[in-house]
Amino acid sequence: MQKLLSLSMVAVLFAMASIASADDATTQKTKLETDAETQTPPSSIDFGRELGVSLQALSHLGRSIEDAQEEADPICIASAANILAVAESLSDGKKASLTSEQLWDEAILLAEMRKSSTELAALAKMTSGEKAADLMERSESAKTGEQAAAKADEAGETSRELDGDLHVINRSHDWVRIYVDGRYLGRIGPHQSGEVHLHDAHHLVGRGQYGHYWHEDIHGHRHHYDWVLRDPHDPHHH
Repeated sequence: MQKLLSLSMVAVLFAMASIASADDATTQKTKLETDAETQTPPSSIDFGRELGVSLQALSHLGRSIEDAQEEADPICIASAANILAVAESLSDGKKASLTSEQLWDEAILLAEMRKSSTELAALAKMTSGEKAADLMERSESAKTGEQAAAKADEAGETSRELDGDLHVINRSHDWVRIYVDGRYLGRIGPHQSGEVHLHDAHHLVGRGQYGHYWHEDIHGHRHHYDWVLRDPHDPHHH
């Protein structure tokens, strides 16, 4: 699995191992509490059976999709989407519980969250027509943003979004993988907490090992967030 990333947007260290308590969550200035959603893990989908198509590539496609999602890799997700699109074209109109269109939407959203002009351009090369043209436009826009961010860094300017500490409190029974703006930071164990210093953060995602998923968007300028990941079996879960 990936090591902790050192990025211009996400810097310093993701600290793990301190046990979270109720007091941890109540003593901070700004708190987000997120209920877990349950998603069907792609590795549990039998694409060949659901589509009625016999292709060896489908036997391990779900695991490949799940690995790409865990690694936050939009190119691998799009590659899996293209394999699935081929199978769909042979399926006499059948659709699986996860479709190539959904995977393509996920890949594009992830590349945009990562603000990667290169990844968006690569996605454009993996498709055609209006979608390819649109992705190239998004790539050029992202490139402009990358250049502006580089100049701001050189000038010592800081973002007006979250520029401070994110304290993640895991109240679930899952090991949770934490992502900020489509980039993997690290894992937090069950009933543990961790903290990271962030610049220019907008999208927070947690992926649990049992198909659980947490998501929050940050709006406005804050210096500190407590992000509490609620367990799906929490008696206060609603």
